[in-house]
Amino acid sequence: ASLVTTGIQKGHMKLHLPNILNSLDASEEEKQAAFEYFNSHTVSVKAVKDFIEQRRKQ
Repeated sequence: ASLVTTGIQKGHMKLHLPNILNSLDASEEEKQAAFEYFNSHTVSVKAVKDFIEQRRKQ
């Protein structure tokens, strides 16, 4: 059962990715990069925030 729950939670957080990005005022370019990155990484508010902050430092 835990495998199913984990899969559902991962999928559910992916649905929130656009909302999280909007809350961080991400640009179109940042959103595109985030969608590509989080395709193979776990989405969490902290992970997205860290990802955007790292990109902005470059």
